[in-house]
Amino acid sequence: MSSAPSPRVPSRDVLPASASAKSAGRRPKRLGSLAAGVVACAAAWGAWSLLSQPRTPKPSGAAIRTVRVQSGVIEDSIRLTGVTAAENAVGLMVPRLGGSRSSRGSGSSRSSQHDFTLTLDFLVPGGSAVKKGDLVASFDRQYMLNRLDDYRASVLQHEANLRSLRAQLEVRRKAYGQRLQTAQGNVEKALLNLKTAPVRSAIQVERYRLALEEAQARYEALKVELGYFDISERASLRRSELDLQESRVGLRRAENNLDVMEVRAPIDGLAVIQSTHRGTEYSEIKTGDELRAGHRLLQIVDPRSIVVHALANQAEADALRLGQRAKVEFDAFPGLVLPASVVSIGAYATSSGFRGSYIKHLPVRLKLLAMDPRVIPNFTVGADIILATSPKAPILPREGLFFEGSPPRPVAFVRNAQGWEKRELKLGLRNNIAVAVAEGVQEGEIVAAERPPEAR
Repeated sequence: MSSAPSPRVPSRDVLPASASAKSAGRRPKRLGSLAAGVVACAAAWGAWSLLSQPRTPKPSGAAIRTVRVQSGVIEDSIRLTGVTAAENAVGLMVPRLGGSRSSRGSGSSRSSQHDFTLTLDFLVPGGSAVKKGDLVASFDRQYMLNRLDDYRASVLQHEANLRSLRAQLEVRRKAYGQRLQTAQGNVEKALLNLKTAPVRSAIQVERYRLALEEAQARYEALKVELGYFDISERASLRRSELDLQESRVGLRRAENNLDVMEVRAPIDGLAVIQSTHRGTEYSEIKTGDELRAGHRLLQIVDPRSIVVHALANQAEADALRLGQRAKVEFDAFPGLVLPASVVSIGAYATSSGFRGSYIKHLPVRLKLLAMDPRVIPNFTVGADIILATSPKAPILPREGLFFEGSPPRPVAFVRNAQGWEKRELKLGLRNNIAVAVAEGVQEGEIVAAERPPEAR
């Protein structure tokens, strides 16, 4: 039996171990050379790019603060502080009540210590507009109304007493008149009896004579007694009249007290509430407060006549002049600025308080030239009195201004492409924060706010 030929299998060349190791070593060397070439090309490109860029000066040390020159108008001014007040205003006080503090005049047995208590039961809100004659405040009037009723009753009672006393005096006067007439009649009768003496015995004549003397003595005594009676009755009548007059005066005072316990506005304007001590606090007066007579209650101010009362340092007062312009800023309304002018400067410095001060102040009054409906008295303000104004020019902040040389010359360090350029300046008007530059810098330039290191 013939055997079939077996299929051929392609033979694989088997490399020796040493040959495979050599081929594996050659491949990493080729990859390393390729990476080194890429790195070299990147370094060359970076060096070419760096050399091709324009050079800029490198800052030395920390960065320098800078400021930009701006164009504008600079003003030299003096800063004052003060408060607003009304030039045309009327102050209203707590009323002073009149009348006797005892209960004798009113004819009442109750105590009158509460009749003069001033407890506020109504007060117009502060800042509200009022018209002339409007009720702005009132006090509790109940005790005074009771007092008024007592005095009315007292007046009626004293009038009745006076009429009764006059009637009684008339009756007693008539009675004394009749007694006097009776005594006079007895005298006349005794005289007639004595005329019969020629026909009478001596004893009877003596009796008639004694009777005549007695009648005359009684008549004279009644005349003297009637004089004293008139004096006494006139005194009683006068006392009753004075009691009536006192009651009427008390009645008028009570009526007047009721009127003044209602406070009305004397002019048109705004109501400004005053302050008072309430325990350890000092705050505005409000309803329910018990006040004393003469205390400042409120002010009715004309809002068209607001002024500013300020104080100027004595060292700066020489620069102030009447008519100078001013800008007034209000602490209560940030951003609100109103124009004003100086209308009054005090001639003498204000006196110090309990502790002496080496720095004196002069009072200055400014009048607002424009009004805002929100502005009322007692606002704290700051006023800038404008002493001089420069024309429009480059404005350099004071921190960008330096002085060099002898005598000192003003310079500034302006940034350019090469670094910092020192320029001499010609200055104009200046104030505490900026200076106007006539020559040396232009609007928009950057100036160093501190001396550059290379200029030191």
